Amino acid sequence: MAIFAVPVAVVVLLSVPQMLRDRRLNAAGSRVLATCTERLYLGGSTVRKVRCTFPTASGGVARALVTAPVPAPEVGQEFEIAVDPRNPKSVESSHYLNSPLPRVGYFAAGLLAVMVIAVAVLLVFF
Repeated sequence: MAIFAVPVAVVVLLSVPQMLRDRRLNAAGSRVLATCTERLYLGGSTVRKVRCTFPTASGGVARALVTAPVPAPEVGQEFEIAVDPRNPKSVESSHYLNSPLPRVGYFAAGLLAVMVIAVAVLLVFF
């Protein structure tokens, strides 16, 4: 069990900043419409990421790379994103934030906690 716990711990710990960012964006992010400027493919036909432009609070235009919504927008098409008002470089598509994918990280963190407790109990009592 300890052999399995170490790789899971590494993956979970590396994903903590992403989980915190997603949680912050979902809770306090400003929702704005972004325009797709480029579709980035994985494996030839699946769009995984989208480059987009969006209006900033100061009236300018910013660029970002976000997880593609499903279905992925065509170039020139608008879709909703969440922008952190305190850090305008922190951006993600609203579709991704509302999907079950961000919750997988919380499940993994809970699994890690259970495994660490189990390993600690085994080490103490055996």
